[in-house]
Amino acid sequence: MHTISEFLASLHIVDLTHDVAGKIPLLPFQKPISFENLVDYPQGALVRQFTLDEHQGTHADAPAHFVPGGATIDQLPVESLVTHAYLADLRDKVAANMDYKVSIADVTAFEEGTDQRIQGGIFVAHTGWSSRWSDPAAYYGLDGDEQAHFPGFSPEAVDFLFRNRGVVGVAIDGPSVDGGTATSFPVHHQALRAGMIFVENLYRLDEIGEPQFGIVIAPLKLAGGSGAPARVFALTRRGDKP
Repeated sequence: MHTISEFLASLHIVDLTHDVAGKIPLLPFQKPISFENLVDYPQGALVRQFTLDEHQGTHADAPAHFVPGGATIDQLPVESLVTHAYLADLRDKVAANMDYKVSIADVTAFEEGTDQRIQGGIFVAHTGWSSRWSDPAAYYGLDGDEQAHFPGFSPEAVDFLFRNRGVVGVAIDGPSVDGGTATSFPVHHQALRAGMIFVENLYRLDEIGEPQFGIVIAPLKLAGGSGAPARVFALTRRGDKP
C-alpha cells in the first residue's frame, strides 16, 4: 500500500492558473487590479493589499452569481472542487470559428474518441484561447463594433452533460462559458440554476496530455461570494505526462 508521500510523488501537477498581476483582460465594468504595500521591509516585513473582483483572472463561479439565493462560493461542496475532469480538445474547431460553441456532438465524439464514458466530474473545453491572454482586445475578440467574439458552450451541451452524464461543472480556457456573442448568458442562467459550477480563464491545458485527469479547484472561501479567484491544478500520473 502506497503512503501519501509516495502517492503525491507519483503525480504530475500542472498549474492551470493565470498570474494575478497588473494588466489582465478586463470586462467593461471591471476595475484594474491594484496592489498597495501596507508594510514594507524597512518596517520589518512586507504586507501588501490587493483589490480585485470575484470574477477576475482564473476564477470559479458559484450559483449565486446569477441565481438569487443560490449557493455561494463558500458553500460549494469540497467533492465538487476536488474531483476528476475530462479534457476535450476543440482547438481546430475554434481556429476555424472563433465563436464556436461546444455541442452535444463534441461530447459524444470525445467519448467515442477516448473510449470512455463521461460520469460526473468537470468537463473542460480546451480551445487554445488562453494564448491571447497578454492582448486584452484579442482575448475578448473585439471587432470594429466592439462586439466580443470568443468560444463557449452551447446551452444544449451543458444541459446534456448535467442531465445525462452527471457532471458537476464545466470549465474553459477563455473568458466565459457563454461565448462572446451571447447576450443573455443562457449557459450561466440555466446551469447555475441547476447548481453547477464554472471555472473560467484556465491556462496551460496543453500540458495535461490526458483526456481524463484529476482536478483541484481552490477558490478563496469568500463568505457570500458569487465566485472567487481560484488556484486550479491538474493531476495526472507522472508516466502519463506528454
